[in-house]
Amino acid sequence: MHRFFIQFMVVLCTAFLVVSVALPQQSDQPSSEEDIQKMLEAYEKLAAPGPEHAKLTSLAGEWITHVKIWSGPDAEPIDSPPGLHKGEIIFDGRFVLFTQTGEMMDMQMEGMGVLGFDKLRKVYQMFWIDNSATPIYIASGTADPTGKVITLLGEVDDILTGERDKDVKWIYRFESDDKFFFEMWDSDGDGGFYKSFEVTYTKK
Repeated sequence: MHRFFIQFMVVLCTAFLVVSVALPQQSDQPSSEEDIQKMLEAYEKLAAPGPEHAKLTSLAGEWITHVKIWSGPDAEPIDSPPGLHKGEIIFDGRFVLFTQTGEMMDMQMEGMGVLGFDKLRKVYQMFWIDNSATPIYIASGTADPTGKVITLLGEVDDILTGERDKDVKWIYRFESDDKFFFEMWDSDGDGGFYKSFEVTYTKK
């Protein structure tokens, strides 16, 4: 698919060059084969997986999950039975596809998501969907200098309270090749956050 897209880009840029010869030249149009080659090289550089994507390959495989849930800032955590999480590297190393099953609050849970790194914006991006609600949850963010903590920021609507566009944080913490954590932090209403959800992943 990637090779086909490169070929498509070459054809498209060549056609654009032919048309541009017959039209008045503008400064933002490619004016030569050399310009087109530079455009393709820039595209290939941004489209190729980088070190940030290589880091995400550690999330591949099967994992046992242990979930804790907090109903409020001062609440005691509620433990859930162990579940199963699978990470699969897709599209030649560009993304990680997650599928997860387990039990939370006496309800069978199924979910899936995709995590990747946008080289143009230089941010990690993720979406998540599951059988507990109807929204598509989306967040983006950056890693700390060590690369062991990725913090993603997003907005969600609270089904229970009706609050719209509530700020949330999703945090990945990488302890080793065999263990990592995912945390969800909800807005406390006063400009801060509290941990509402934590998953410990242990390599199966």
